[in-house]
Amino acid sequence: MILEEQIKKIGLPENQAKIYFSLLENGPLYLQEISKNTNIKRTTLYAIIDKMIENGLLEIEIKSNKKKYYIKDPKFLLAQLKERKYLLEALMPQMLDVFKKKSTVNKIRFYD
Repeated sequence: MILEEQIKKIGLPENQAKIYFSLLENGPLYLQEISKNTNIKRTTLYAIIDKMIENGLLEIEIKSNKKKYYIKDPKFLLAQLKERKYLLEALMPQMLDVFKKKSTVNKIRFYD
């Protein structure tokens, strides 16, 4: 489970990390199989999986009216993190300007 712990450390919430690791380890699975592997209730899985699909981490394969879920190539996760880093670096000058303005506001402190 070391890999699952590392996946959590890169920013995925615990349940998303469990789902991601389960699909990484087992390949495409039905919702019931994901529930069994992760010990997450099926009713809870729907919202989590929808969020993961929205974030581009999971894909759906539909065969005979049944949905199988699978992860994209793990390289996609790295590309997504690099994009976030790039966006944060681009925003940093503006964020620092706002931070400096707030931190230079005169403060009155009373000492006894």
